[in-house]
Amino acid sequence: MSSSDVWEMGDEHRALTELHARVLGLCETLRRTTPVEKQYARVLEALLAEIGRRCSLIGTYPNYNPSLKPFLIDLENKLQSVPTQPLNTTAEKGSSGYHLSHEDIKEIMYNADRCLYGEIRKERRLSGNAHTPPGAPPMLYIDTWGIQHGPWRDQIEHIRNSLLVNRHLPDWIQPTELRQWIDQCDAQHADHCGPQAASEKIFPHRPKRLVDLEHMCIIPAESHHRYVALSYVWGTGSSLQSLKHSLDLLLIGDSRDVKGEAKNASLNPKNLLRHATGNSNSIVSESLPPTIRHVLELVRRLGERYLWIDSLCIIQDDGNEKAEELSHMGSIYANAYVTIVAAGGNSYTGLHGIENITPPMERPNKTPLYLVAPKAASEEVKAAHGYISRSMWNRRAWTFQEQIFSRRLLVLSEARITWECHCAVWFEGLEVVQGQCKKKRQVVPGLSFSAKANMKEYSKHVTEYNRRVLTYPEDALDAFAGILGALTGIFAGGFICGLPRVFFDTTLLWYNEIPVELRKPARPTSGTVMPPTWSWAAWSGSIEFPENDIHPLADWWYRENNTTTWELISSQHSQGGATVLDPPVVEEDWIPHLLYARVQRAIFSTMDMDSAPVIYLKGVADDGVGAVTPCAPMPTSPADGPTLELVAVSESSINGELATNVLWVERNGLTAYRKGVGRVLKSAWQLQKPEMIDLLLG
Repeated sequence: MSSSDVWEMGDEHRALTELHARVLGLCETLRRTTPVEKQYARVLEALLAEIGRRCSLIGTYPNYNPSLKPFLIDLENKLQSVPTQPLNTTAEKGSSGYHLSHEDIKEIMYNADRCLYGEIRKERRLSGNAHTPPGAPPMLYIDTWGIQHGPWRDQIEHIRNSLLVNRHLPDWIQPTELRQWIDQCDAQHADHCGPQAASEKIFPHRPKRLVDLEHMCIIPAESHHRYVALSYVWGTGSSLQSLKHSLDLLLIGDSRDVKGEAKNASLNPKNLLRHATGNSNSIVSESLPPTIRHVLELVRRLGERYLWIDSLCIIQDDGNEKAEELSHMGSIYANAYVTIVAAGGNSYTGLHGIENITPPMERPNKTPLYLVAPKAASEEVKAAHGYISRSMWNRRAWTFQEQIFSRRLLVLSEARITWECHCAVWFEGLEVVQGQCKKKRQVVPGLSFSAKANMKEYSKHVTEYNRRVLTYPEDALDAFAGILGALTGIFAGGFICGLPRVFFDTTLLWYNEIPVELRKPARPTSGTVMPPTWSWAAWSGSIEFPENDIHPLADWWYRENNTTTWELISSQHSQGGATVLDPPVVEEDWIPHLLYARVQRAIFSTMDMDSAPVIYLKGVADDGVGAVTPCAPMPTSPADGPTLELVAVSESSINGELATNVLWVERNGLTAYRKGVGRVLKSAWQLQKPEMIDLLLG
C-alpha cells in the first residue's frame, strides 16, 4: 500500500470521526426536547455509535479496500445533511421531521457490512483458508442481522408511529382517489401505458360482448366501447353464467338499436342481471357471485360504463365460441382500459371497502410506513408484490395470461388497494407524483414482443404458467391459449400442443428437475381430449427448456384427431408443410395428437435407482454413460425398472463432448408414451448398437 493511499485513508477516517461527533452532539440537543424525542435520540445515538465504531474499523483495517471510498463519501453526505433543529412534532402532512430515517440507517448498515464482509471473503479466497485474515480485527465478524431486522428496527418504527399524527387509512375505498390514479396515468403515461400502434397488430381482437352498467345488461361490443376487464378466480359454486338458453334474459332483447346500445332496461323486466323490481337504480341480481356484484358496483362508482367478465360475456356452453374467445384472451386484456384484479379470494369471497355494500377494509391498526417516509414506498412495493404472489389469484393458471397482457392493474384485497402500470405503483393515501413518465422498465410484468421468435421469452412464461393450479386439468392448453395466440404471428407456423413448430426439436426436450404429475381430467366425458405426453401441457409442475444448441436426428410428422393425413413439422432445421398420404397404420382406438418419426432405439440397463429423481445409465462395460430424468416419481427398487427403452431425437455438445439426447418411452400397443428425457454419451450410444424403428408417440 502506497503512502498516498495511507494519507487518503487517514483523511477520510478523520472526517468521519468529526462527522460522528457532530451527530452525537445533535443527539444531545434532542435529549432536551419531548420525552418521546428523547427516546428516539437514545436509539439514534446507539445506532450512530455502532456505525461509527464499524467505520473506524474500516479505516484502521490494514488491507484497506479503495472501493470503500464511495461508501465513506456517501455516509459523509448523509450525516452532513442532518438538520440541527430538534424533531418537529407539528410537521405538515407528508413531512415526518426525522433526521435519519429507518431507511437511511438500514442502507448505511447494509453498505458497511457489505464492505466488511466483502473484504473478508476476498482475503479468504486469496489465503485458501477460513481463518481470520492477518491483521483483521475480530469484531469484523459481528452478526448484523439482528441490528438491521431485530430490536433496533422495532424501536424506531414504534417511536416513529407515536410521533406522527394518526393517519390510518379509511375503512372505505375512496373512488375519487382511484379515479385520480386512472386519470393521472392517462395524462402522464400515454407513451408507455396507453394503446400503441404496434400492439394493435398483435392484439387485433375485441370482446364479442360487454356488460352495460348503465342499463345492467349484456350488449354486443363495439370498437368504440371503452371497457374495464375483471381478473378473478372462479370458485367451484353454481352461479349465473351466459348459456345458450339464458342469453336472451341477459340481453335487452328487442330493445337494442342497430349499434347494440341498450335503450331501456325496463323493457325487459326479466333481465337476470337485475332484481325483479325492474328498478333502474336497484342493486344487481343476487344470483351473481358476491365478487362480481361488488365489482359491478365499484366500476359504476369509478364512472366507467362497460365491463368485461368472462362468465357473462362468453357463452359457456358454446364450444366454438368459447375456443375462439379463449384464443383472443390476450387481445381482450391488452385492449382493456383497466384490469381490476380481485386478489383476495374467489368469486364467492366478495370484496371489502365498498361503502353501504360490503364489509369495511381490514386495515392494520397502524400508520403505513410509506406515509411516514417516502423512501419506504419501495418496501411497500415489495410488500404489495409479495401479497400478490401469495394470493390465490396468483396461484391459478387462468389468471396468468390476464396478468401478463393487462397494461394497467387495479389490485384489490381485503386490506389494501394497489395501482400498477408500466410506469408506477401507487398506494392509498400517497400523493401521486406529477410529471411525465421517463421509466423504460415495466412495473407490471408483461409479455415482450420482438420482431422474431424469442425462445427465452416463451420458455420463461411456460415455466411460470406450468407451476400454477388448474381446477380442471383438461383446461391446461385453453388457459394458455391467449399467450399462444399472441405469439402465433411471431413464431412461424404457430404451435402444436403448446410447442412452437419453429423450435419443436428443442422444446420436445423439456425437462423437470423435480417430479411432475400427469394431468388427468377432473370431469371426463367422451369428448375430453388431454394433451399428449410429449407436451409439457400434459404434466403439472415446474419444467425447464434446454438452452444449448442441438442437431436433430429425426423428422417429426404430426397427425391431429385421428385424421388420415400426416404433416411434416416445420422447424429451424426442416421444411414443413409436406404431407404423406400413406401414414403408419394405427389399430388402437382413437388417439389424438400423434407424432411419428423414424428414430434409433436402444435398451439401457440402469444403475441403483436410489439416486432418484435421476436414473443413471450403464454402458456395455457397466460404467456410467448417461442419465435420464423421469417425469413422474420412480420406485426405488432396481427390480421395478432394470432397463429403459430410449429413442434418440437429437445431439448436442456438453462440455466439449458429443451427447445423444433421448426420450425414455414405454409402449401400450403400437403407441409409445413419454416417461422421461435424458442424455447419453454419443460413443456409448453407438456401442449399444441401436436399431431404426417407426415411432408413434402419443
